[in-house]
Amino acid sequence: EGEVQKLSEFESKLNDIVVKQGVSTDQFMQLVQENKSVSEDMRKNLQALIVREVISAVLKVDKDGDCVLDNSEIERLILRLQHLNGVEINDSVKLRRLLTTSKSLSGAVAIAKSLIIEDEESCGITTNVDQVREAMKR
Repeated sequence: EGEVQKLSEFESKLNDIVVKQGVSTDQFMQLVQENKSVSEDMRKNLQALIVREVISAVLKVDKDGDCVLDNSEIERLILRLQHLNGVEINDSVKLRRLLTTSKSLSGAVAIAKSLIIEDEESCGITTNVDQVREAMKR
């Protein structure tokens, strides 16, 4: 019952604020939904930026251009990924194992692709959009 009272008070205060701003509650709710949609689009764009940076890192480490990642290139890739804004390596052992197993650029790009479809757990790395947002503010 106390929660209902608090919600009722909150609703009343929110309604007062909305009225003072000269908009209806329905208009306010529409603006909230629009803001939510814009925020989600921004999150997706930032995530795409992170994935682009991961793919760029993959391409840069293949110094000999043979489209096969040798052990030193894999280690350089992991180092690059550790220093990318928005990339968090949760399981370096799993990531190293995945890269070592495929040893191909396409395998490394598949890891980046898993970030796009938000299957981050399968590759041992995750994206952190908030970290990129903060870095962009600086």
